[in-house]
Amino acid sequence: MERMIHDYTDAMAEAVIPYVLIFFSVSGIGLLLRDLHRQRTFPSLPSESSIRNSKAKTQVSVSIVIPARNEERTIARSVNGALAQQGFDKSGDAPTVELIVVDDGSEDGTAEILASLVASSALSRTSNFRVIKGRPLPVGWVGKCNACAHGASVASGDWLLFLDADAAPNPFFVAALMQHVADGELDACSVWPFQELGTLAEQLVIPTFSYLVNCVFPLSTLSKPDMDPAVAMANGQCIFIRRSVYEAVGGHGSVCGSLLEDVHLARVLRRAGYPYAMVNAREYLHVRMYQNLREVVQGFAKNAPAGSQTNAGRTLAGFVEACLTTVWPPVAIVASMVTALSGPTSTAILAVGFCLVCYLASLGFWRDHLHRVYRLDGRLAFLTPVGLSLYLFIAAYGFLRTLSGRGVYWKGRRVDQSRFDLI
Repeated sequence: MERMIHDYTDAMAEAVIPYVLIFFSVSGIGLLLRDLHRQRTFPSLPSESSIRNSKAKTQVSVSIVIPARNEERTIARSVNGALAQQGFDKSGDAPTVELIVVDDGSEDGTAEILASLVASSALSRTSNFRVIKGRPLPVGWVGKCNACAHGASVASGDWLLFLDADAAPNPFFVAALMQHVADGELDACSVWPFQELGTLAEQLVIPTFSYLVNCVFPLSTLSKPDMDPAVAMANGQCIFIRRSVYEAVGGHGSVCGSLLEDVHLARVLRRAGYPYAMVNAREYLHVRMYQNLREVVQGFAKNAPAGSQTNAGRTLAGFVEACLTTVWPPVAIVASMVTALSGPTSTAILAVGFCLVCYLASLGFWRDHLHRVYRLDGRLAFLTPVGLSLYLFIAAYGFLRTLSGRGVYWKGRRVDQSRFDLI
């Protein structure tokens, strides 16, 4: 009897496994085609040539606010890019651009570099640039929200552009943003910049992490000004918002305790009914998030626990989708071959074919994506399963640090992950 049960179980496994492999491989292929369509149709900022040829007149002012803490490697490039903004109407009705950098208690050479930049700006008669010393961190606030709110409080512009200190804007960036919000009748927008990836750790983890984010927050939704607040998000590297709207929703004070202030601020805007959307800005804004493995681990370990709590169900679904298109294909092709060798039925051989198509589709998708979006060698497509797995290990590390009460450190500060604002 035991032998019969064992034989029956083996027979069922041999019959079921090929169909399971086929089902998930077909699902993976479908998801890849969907994601390719989403990426190809995601709108971009107006082209630089259209801005150069634009005859539109505007009488608005823009304040660029850059929060900076321990940014000696990147702050000069960011400031110089912000000061070089141009492309407005040449009739004299051009928007004025002021730059405010908030030195948020930097402990490296950031303050000295900023002082030098201010002096150079004064010598060149560029007067709309000042550096302010960050105010003390209030209880219940995270550092970036505090610095952004402080900068906004002294800004004079009709529009506020919050820009990370590792972001380098093209000279026509502000003009492109102004034209985009005018054309779309938006009160705010955020962008996907071009991510500069130097080390192998960056090249492996950041593209797969960004893809995971797009599975959780679909690009087709993010480009809609009337998106559901539950699926709204922003990229904190760049948020452009009408000043009156920023003040009406409480600004960064409304999300002061959030480690994902960008996502939560976007939700606050949409719940208040303001039209807001995201757009591709790779032509205009370059960002270098991290520059080595240690920073990659610290950065994602800081954000992963908070990110999973913004919408646990959608995060889980996005994780499953990312795995089906990235990790599943190479696993499935091996599993299908083993199944076919152990029992070469017609269904098992068919499963090998479907799994092979899924794997080739995954490689093709990632080869195109890495080359087109990140300008990387397409051969890195073979390592994307490793990249996503690394991110998941880093996320798990962040969870363990949180649960143990040790937390993680970022920019010389201990990040308190015991409190998340679930907005």
